[in-house]
Amino acid sequence: MRGLAAAAVVMSCGGRAPEPLPPLQPPRVHPVEHRPEPLVRVPRPELPDIAALIPDLTEQLRWPLSIMEHPALEPRYPVARVLAATGISWSELCARGVQNRRDPAHKDELAYLGAWCAAQAHDTAAAVRALAPLSHAANLELAAAVPYDLVNVLVAEVDVGHADQLLTGESLRDPRLWDLLAAAYFEVGKNSDSFEASSTAAQLDGSARMDARCHRLARLAMIGSEGQRSVFVDELADAAKQKNPDPTCVELALSVPCVLAPAERCEPYLRSQHYVPWRAQIVSVYETWPERASWKHWLDYAWKARHAWPADGGIELVNDALEAAVGASDCSAKQLEGLSRGADAIAVGIEALEPKAAWVRAMLVDERACRDFRDHWVQSHP
Repeated sequence: MRGLAAAAVVMSCGGRAPEPLPPLQPPRVHPVEHRPEPLVRVPRPELPDIAALIPDLTEQLRWPLSIMEHPALEPRYPVARVLAATGISWSELCARGVQNRRDPAHKDELAYLGAWCAAQAHDTAAAVRALAPLSHAANLELAAAVPYDLVNVLVAEVDVGHADQLLTGESLRDPRLWDLLAAAYFEVGKNSDSFEASSTAAQLDGSARMDARCHRLARLAMIGSEGQRSVFVDELADAAKQKNPDPTCVELALSVPCVLAPAERCEPYLRSQHYVPWRAQIVSVYETWPERASWKHWLDYAWKARHAWPADGGIELVNDALEAAVGASDCSAKQLEGLSRGADAIAVGIEALEPKAAWVRAMLVDERACRDFRDHWVQSHP
C-alpha cells in the first residue's frame, strides 16, 4: 500500500499538465472595396416658363419707392433751375458760393442748396441739419422732396445706426421716412441696414394701415435671417385671415412663402392664380434640381420630372436628367441596362420622351458610343 501511495505521489508531482491550445484565429478576410458612385455636377437648365410661375417681388422690396425712383446723390428738387440760368448745375452753384447769398425771396431754396453743398463735401450731419426744417417749407414742391433727399444723402454715406442718430437728433421720426430709407438701403445692397430701417418704421407706426404693415412684414420676411422669416410669414398669414382682409395682405401672404420656399410653398399662390395643379408640381421639381448626383439619383429625378407632365418644362427636365444619368454612369452593361429600363418606363404614354429613351437603348447596344458621349459630356460639365 505504501508503495502504491508513493507511486501515486511521484506521478502527481512529476507529470506535466497538457499545454493549452493556441486560440483560434479567424480567417483573414480582405475587405471588399466599395467605391462610391461618382457624382456629376450639372447646372439647372434655364426654363423661363417655369421661372415665370414664381412671383417677382423685387418691386415689393423697394416699397414705397416707385419703379422710376432710385437712390441718387442728386437734389430731387430742381434748385439750379430756380436759382440760376439754364445750363448751370447745382454743383456749379456750390462752387460759386451761391448758397451763402441772402435773398428773402429764395430763402428756402438757398438753404436747400446749402444742404446739398454740404452733402457734396461729405458732411452728412450738416446736410441733415439743413434739410430737416425744410420738410415744412412754404414751397410745397421743395418740402415734398426733402424726405427723398435725406434718404439719398444718408444711404450714400452712413449705415443705419449712424442714420438713426442723425435723424433722431433732428426729431425726424416719421415712419414713411424710415420706409423710404429701408427701400433705398435694399436697392444699394445693404440688406441688414434695410432690415433695421424697416423694423424701426414698424415700431414708429403703431397704428399703421394694414397695407403698410403687410408691406413691411413682407420686406422683413424676404431679407431677414432664416430663423426670422417664419415669424414674419406667420404674421402675414394672420393679417390675411382677418374678417375683411386687406387685398395687399392677402396677396403677400400667398406670394412671399412661394418666393422663400418655391419647392414646398407655391401651391396656394399658384392656385390663386388659377394655374392647373401640375404647375405647382413642376415648380417643386424644378426647384429641387440636384445639380450634383450619381447616375441613380439622376434617373430618380427624371422620374420626378415625368410626373409633372404635361406642364411646360417637364420634358426638358426629364431629357436633361437622363443625359446626366448616362454621363455619370460607367457605361457598363449593368448600369446601362438599368438606365434603359428606367428610360423606357418613363417614356410610356409620352411620345415626346420616346426619342430620348431610344437614345439610352442605343447606348446599351454600343458601349463605345456611350463612352464617347460620356467623355464629351463630362468635359462639357466640369
